[in-house]
Amino acid sequence: KEGGSPKASELREQARNSYLLASNTYAEILTFLRPILESMRGASVTPDEKEKIALREKLRTEYRQAQILQALSAKYIAETYDPSSPEWKSNLESADKQVGEVIDKISGVVGAKYQGLLYRGQVQAALGKIDAARESFNRVAEVDEPGFFRTWRVQAITAIVRLDSSPASGKYEAAVMRGEEQWRQGAIREQDKPEWLELQLAMAEARIAWINSLDGKTDDGRIRNIRREAREALQFIAKKPGATQKKAADI
Repeated sequence: KEGGSPKASELREQARNSYLLASNTYAEILTFLRPILESMRGASVTPDEKEKIALREKLRTEYRQAQILQALSAKYIAETYDPSSPEWKSNLESADKQVGEVIDKISGVVGAKYQGLLYRGQVQAALGKIDAARESFNRVAEVDEPGFFRTWRVQAITAIVRLDSSPASGKYEAAVMRGEEQWRQGAIREQDKPEWLELQLAMAEARIAWINSLDGKTDDGRIRNIRREAREALQFIAKKPGATQKKAADI
């Protein structure tokens, strides 16, 4: 947030300058690659020119990646401003538009497309576009493939859990059930990974929000069960080194 100590303001300014520099770097990459790709369009590369076709696909991938990272830079720049400022909103809207344009041009199950959808969902959630964000995250969560796709799927479901357990949505039970469904599908060896611990943390937070929405007089038994499940999850996370460990301890 804006404001606070002079040191915090200085750090935000430094971060903002770094993100602006990164954004400019991605813009330079796009400027460099654009004419090369235009020269390799359509009939300029024949079907038997395998090496050129492979190079064109490689450059297209790099171009899309630069577009997505430029949009992500706008998101990070926005986060260096106060949410009430026009700069915060304008940078997020720019990120939403940029990544949306990239996604619309990509067909098939392509990594850049689903990475872009994940980032777009984060931007839409920050802008308060709950339904649009949920749709973006759901599209990522629908892809059940190994590697990066699996990581993105878990991150997307974590985001859905947080969206649905927010006061704006109030779908606390549905949020917990969605997270539990994914958690049960995870192998034991996966549960120590950062994205899986973040999912467990999101479910614990959703349970706490759920408790706060219930009537202590009529739902006493249910509240005890939900509180126990939240406590067990936080104790599990607290034993695992990493960013989520401190978050769990602070709850």
